[in-house]
Amino acid sequence: MVSKSDTKELHFWSTDPLESPSGDLFTNIVRKSHFIRVFEQLLPSLGLTGEERVLEIGGGHCWASALIKRNYPGCYVVASDLSPEAVQFVENYEGLLGTKVDEKWAFNCRRIPFDDEQFDMVFTFAAFHHFGEERDFSEALREMVRILRPGGKLILLYEPSSPRWTYKLAFERANRKRASFSHEIDENVLVLADIKRICKKLGCKFQAQYFTSYEHREGIVETVYYYSLTRMKPLQRLLPCTVNVTIQKI
Repeated sequence: MVSKSDTKELHFWSTDPLESPSGDLFTNIVRKSHFIRVFEQLLPSLGLTGEERVLEIGGGHCWASALIKRNYPGCYVVASDLSPEAVQFVENYEGLLGTKVDEKWAFNCRRIPFDDEQFDMVFTFAAFHHFGEERDFSEALREMVRILRPGGKLILLYEPSSPRWTYKLAFERANRKRASFSHEIDENVLVLADIKRICKKLGCKFQAQYFTSYEHREGIVETVYYYSLTRMKPLQRLLPCTVNVTIQKI
């Protein structure tokens, strides 16, 4: 079951010359390099011991899953995305990193094909903001929490967020930015108050940490913006800001 936005994503992953399975690995790495550096910076914050069952959702080429498996070979790592073509590409990263994830799946995040309480950790990287229907993320969150074991964590890394009063501007900017290099994928921005409210209904603990690191940002304007947020912390709650969210199942 896919929405109109999902259909755009599927078309993008199967036809974009740099993202399709036949794409060039080196060019793909260059294109993703700032994301890969950020993920490596955030990897220790996952708090993995090396024995967890870990699921990545919306991983695209799932290079993040391959990096986790390389750094924590004792973890059982499952890589997934909506697009089968995208998930196929992880084989290139596995070969490059000398590792192999344990399972690869393609499914819709609102219809996850796993039984209840299967994973110690579920995570996304710069992907969860694509999982909503309009601005409603409740269905995706409910499914992701369902497959967590009690005490397990859902971690949403490197997500764009905005307070409600600037949401419209942040939403429009995100989609203009996307349109500058691809018209295929719809963008969205998280309103943390809405995510927190859903988590409360699900009986989960919610914690958000603003991520204002200005390294590896795209362009001088974005770098200066996040440098300013780093120096003026009160603005982080008042303006759009990248955020890392931890949701723990009770």
